[in-house]
Amino acid sequence: MTKTKKISAKASTKKLANLPNWDLTDFYKSISDKKIAEDFKKAEELAKKFTKDYQGKLKNISAVNLVKAIKEYEKISEILGKISSFAYLNYATNLNSPKDTAFYQDSSEKINDISSLTVFFELEINGIEDKKLNALIKENKDLQRYQPYLRDVRVFKKYQLSEELEKML
Repeated sequence: MTKTKKISAKASTKKLANLPNWDLTDFYKSISDKKIAEDFKKAEELAKKFTKDYQGKLKNISAVNLVKAIKEYEKISEILGKISSFAYLNYATNLNSPKDTAFYQDSSEKINDISSLTVFFELEINGIEDKKLNALIKENKDLQRYQPYLRDVRVFKKYQLSEELEKML
């Protein structure tokens, strides 16, 4: 029979106090950093412009404009990814903080709202005929750089739903 050593709650809490914390200041200074609101605003503005510029237009897009669209989509994704990473990591380090939990939840909802504006993009990429997309990739060196991304998007083509259902999910 093995003996187990009991540790008091006070002793275990004291041990937890010595755990290292992540330095998240490469993202933002804190959850009240004004740059977070600025980044949300920028991402939303970019997503609205992106939707206006490209929704319903990818079937006949040129290689140059597809590269431009992918770069714009990438920029939106980078901003939202930065906020998402910060919100989650901050939450994960402070699970008992209602303020950090609320910030994480609020951030997640805002990210979903902004992301829903761009759901059409990958769906419409999958609407481009294989022959046409391959020709676009062959003709444009910059688009060739995004070939792995395009390949990965198209892998899920058979599983995609309508735009309305994808937005709901």
